[in-house]
Amino acid sequence: MIDARWNDMDVGLFIDITTLRRNKTADALGTDGAMMVKDKHHYMYDDIFPLRDSVFEGVAVKVPFAYTDVLIEEYGADALTKRIFYNFVFDAEKGEWIGQARSGTTD
Repeated sequence: MIDARWNDMDVGLFIDITTLRRNKTADALGTDGAMMVKDKHHYMYDDIFPLRDSVFEGVAVKVPFAYTDVLIEEYGADALTKRIFYNFVFDAEKGEWIGQARSGTTD
């Protein structure tokens, strides 16, 4: 269902890219601003637009307006605060994932 995926093999980050469109069925039922992607995930227009300016690995990018809400709905609140994932720990000062945390830990 993903149109494209960007993978950073050094840090394990991936970004899924897919087409976002109006949900005409929801519009017809009176839900203004409903949007969806082809895998049936649903969003509201105000969650996505206006896009925010940001920087990703030194490159100017646009991100959804309510990106934290979208990420929490998709992955749960822990996804924004977990600092240890398998063999990596997030170093907040460096802003990067460092290898070799406790093996198998997903805290």
